[in-house]
Parts: sequence; C-alpha cells; structure tokens
Amino acid sequence: LKALIALGRPAVGAARLMDALWGESEADRANRCLTTTLYRLRELLRAKDAIIYEGGQLVLNPRNCWVDVWVLERQLSVVEAAGQAACPDREALCRRYQETARLYRGDFLGTDQDYPWAEPLREGLRTRYLRILRDWGQCLQQDGRHEEAATVYHKGLEVNPLAEEFYCRLMSCLNTLGRRTEAVLLYRRCCAVLQNELGLTPAPETRSLYLSLRQAQTTPDGDSPGAACMYRYTVT
Repeated sequence: LKALIALGRPAVGAARLMDALWGESEADRANRCLTTTLYRLRELLRAKDAIIYEGGQLVLNPRNCWVDVWVLERQLSVVEAAGQAACPDREALCRRYQETARLYRGDFLGTDQDYPWAEPLREGLRTRYLRILRDWGQCLQQDGRHEEAATVYHKGLEVNPLAEEFYCRLMSCLNTLGRRTEAVLLYRRCCAVLQNELGLTPAPETRSLYLSLRQAQTTPDGDSPGAACMYRYTVT
C-alpha cells in the first residue's frame, strides 16, 4: 500500500513495483509475491475495487480511496498557481498558505526511512512545502507582519534544520523586531548545524547579517544580553 501511494501517481507498472519490493527475487517468484500480496491487501481494505490492476498497471481507485498525500499535492498545486498570479489577493493567498501548513504533517512515511522508493515523493513534497513557507514568510514581511513571518520561518527550520535561507530570513525578522540577541543565538545554531552535518560554514550574506547584528548590540538601542527568547536554540 505504501509503495502504491509512493509510486502510483497516476499508476505504477507491475514490473516497477516488483523491482521495488522483491528486486532480489526471480521474476516468477516476484510475480507470485505480487499476486498474493495484492489479494491480501484487497482483503485488508475490504474493497476489491480499491486497487485496479489492468494492462500491467496498478493504481489506487480514487472512487474508493482517500489519501492525505493526494489532498496535500492538490493543495500545493493550487497555492503554487495562486502565488504565480500577476496580482494575487494577498489575504486569500495567506489563507491558502495556512491551509497548506495545516495539511503538511511531516515527511512522507517519515518513520519508514528504509524504503528508497519513497524518497523521491518525500523529498519532492518537502521541497515544495518549504518553497511555500518561504513565499508565505516573504509575503508577511512585505506586509510588515514580521512576528508572523518569524513563526513561518521557524516552521521551515523545523522541517529542514539545514535550510540556511530560513536562518537568514528569521534573523532578519528578529532584527526588525528588536530581538537581536535571539538572532545572534540563531546564527550560532546555524553555524553549529551546518558544521556538524555538512562540514560547511554560513554563506557570506548570512555572516554579514550576523556582523551587523553584533554591531547593533553594542549600541544603546540594542537589546540586552538577557532579552527573552521566544524560540529555543540548542547549540551542540
């Protein structure tokens, strides 16, 4: 069932499915496994029409099945199209962004990392969602809603802690909100994560923003070292 959802949009060839699930088996044995497993799955779903198998192609029947991933994919497509409109209704667009965030519950089959055939869909959905969060945060920033934008960028870092662009954008929001100490802590977390995970250092523009924040901290208008932080950043 997981493989059908991951590979079967709009349909998946039986040969590809057998290769994904029983690639180490002989062709005849893989075909018997497919036939047996398909029968058992239909019994578990209690709906023989839930899976269509015709012309060497398998597909979940949309008349019988509701899949949250399909709903998310449709929503992503709608929001992407709305964001590309010449003069989008910004309030309506933000509501669409909010609905997308509600539908995204984390990585596709996030607890099943041992399935290489699930990775393309997992990565594709994550990338599209992060792009939506980036555009949403930018829209909020342009409207002067920096607190809300900061929350959106924080969501992005929860999805991908290695997304340096989100660190930079969140630091910018925190700076605008006068929370410079928090922005500095965020930069340190960015440095630690990039170094530990990728062996990299932040890009010049990220470091430039950090240096401007440190300079602002030394001025009378800078926030104090003990300023309260809304988000918690653990540096390891």
